[in-house]
Formats: sequence, C-alpha cells, structure tokens
Amino acid sequence: MAWLGVVLLSLGAVLWLLGALFTIQHWPMTGMLFLFSAMLGCTGLLMLMVKVLRYPPFKDFLDS
Repeated sequence: MAWLGVVLLSLGAVLWLLGALFTIQHWPMTGMLFLFSAMLGCTGLLMLMVKVLRYPPFKDFLDS
C-alpha cells in the first residue's frame, strides 16, 4: 500500500507541474488538470499517512 501512495503522490506532482506549464501557455482545461492532480496528491498522502500510523515502531514512538 505504501508504494501505491508514493506513486499517486508522484503522479499528482507531475500533473500539477504540467498544469502550471499549461496555465502559462493559456491552454484550456488546466483547471481540471489542477483539480485532478490535487485529488491524486491528497489520496496518495492519505494512504502514506495511514501506512505510517499503522507501523508498530511509530506507534511505540508516539506512546513514549
């Protein structure tokens, strides 16, 4: 599950950069690209957060 989170987060970052480039060039539908990249990035970040919070040594660190 962690690798999928990293892939989604990376894909979201790449799409965000493409959206910024297309916005500079005034291409249409860049707002949709920004929205899709934000959704991918948030999903990947949430998946990584769940994975980290379920990791037993991290739980022990939080309990100490």
